[in-house]
Amino acid sequence: MLMLYPNGVWKNVNYGYATLTEDGQLMKLDKEDEEERFSLQLYHWTATAMGTLKTLDGMVVVEPSSGRGGGLHYILKYLKAKKVIGVDISTAQIQWCKEYFAKEPAMEFLYGDAENLSKLPQLQPNTIDIVLSIDSAHLYPNFKRFCEEVDRILKPGGYFLITDFRETKFFEQAEREMESFSMKIVKKQNNTKNVVHGLKLDGERRKKLIEQHVHFWFRPFLRWNSGAEGSRIFKGLSSGKFASMTYVVQKPKN
Repeated sequence: MLMLYPNGVWKNVNYGYATLTEDGQLMKLDKEDEEERFSLQLYHWTATAMGTLKTLDGMVVVEPSSGRGGGLHYILKYLKAKKVIGVDISTAQIQWCKEYFAKEPAMEFLYGDAENLSKLPQLQPNTIDIVLSIDSAHLYPNFKRFCEEVDRILKPGGYFLITDFRETKFFEQAEREMESFSMKIVKKQNNTKNVVHGLKLDGERRKKLIEQHVHFWFRPFLRWNSGAEGSRIFKGLSSGKFASMTYVVQKPKN
């Protein structure tokens, strides 16, 4: 992604979220953020615990697999988090974020592994208010290990806020693994219809980005995974083979 879109054109790499209305809009955005509306709406939906948290004022938010940092910038700008920390296993992504967001002192980017968060000096046990995970955890080799690390670094009463998609049949196991330590699921919702609607509304933009920025050799692969109508992800979500779920998972307060 970094090689294909080096100039900040695509800062939010997820499959998006839309309300089930004609325009799908969930919240107001400044003009400069409008292009990536549906991807930002997935961040808003997840980071506010599906609308439960109106602001993240005073909170420290960590996002493993933070990618290009666009979602964390939204959380800082609109939800007023005290500090946001992105963790990614790609050194190129981390360096890009450090340069692109250099004028944002409340944004920090760290090279690290989602399954070993507590090994980072900045992420000590019982210190983080929110760990946020967006459309990435299904890729981790050991999801249970990731949940253990989240449980370790969260403060008592802290939240693990996660949206992810995977084959529908695997969510029961994922839920058991989220609750394998001290955290408990307090709220969950199936977002599949919202994601599919968002992909319909955002599909032309996704296709256009691929056509304008990607060498023709790589276009078939990216089209197949873009989420636009006709893609593997769109077909899987539409058929029920895949699902998108959001969870609010909380560590006990004491």
